[in-house]
Amino acid sequence: MKILSLDSSQSSQSASIFDLDSGTLVAKKVLEESGQKRQRSSQYLPMIIGMFEKAGLGPDDIELIAVCIGPGSFTGVRTAVLLAKTLAFELDKKVLALNNFQLLRFEHGLDADADIAISAGRDGFFVSLGDDFSDSSKNFFSDEPDYQELVKSFKDENRSLLVSNFVHSLA
Repeated sequence: MKILSLDSSQSSQSASIFDLDSGTLVAKKVLEESGQKRQRSSQYLPMIIGMFEKAGLGPDDIELIAVCIGPGSFTGVRTAVLLAKTLAFELDKKVLALNNFQLLRFEHGLDADADIAISAGRDGFFVSLGDDFSDSSKNFFSDEPDYQELVKSFKDENRSLLVSNFVHSLA
């Protein structure tokens, strides 16, 4: 089973194709942040098409689409989610939505209810005090410096690869 993973919630946009059966990365592509932020979303789909072509695959070879839904850049999240939902609709595929808190807990080997924070820029933080994402008292934005000690950073700008690895760990 091949999975297409998408993320554009942070400073780069990335996509990867991961073969869950063999546990191998088939293709990956990262579009780094440039001075032309306004054009970045229009480059995402062509980047993904190029990745498919380079890997010798077509959209029908994908069985699942995983997408990171933030927190992060509003426009970036919206771009990736729209692309994932459109591809899923057109190709009759399922979508798995993951958030950055889940991915950080996975990447750092933390328990599902571990307290973490992600830098939101301008001295702000996206904070998660548990894995009940429907509870706004446990998952929120704050500009209080008290949360600085909870900040975790991603090692790799290619977050789509982390999305694929997380899904692989679930399989």
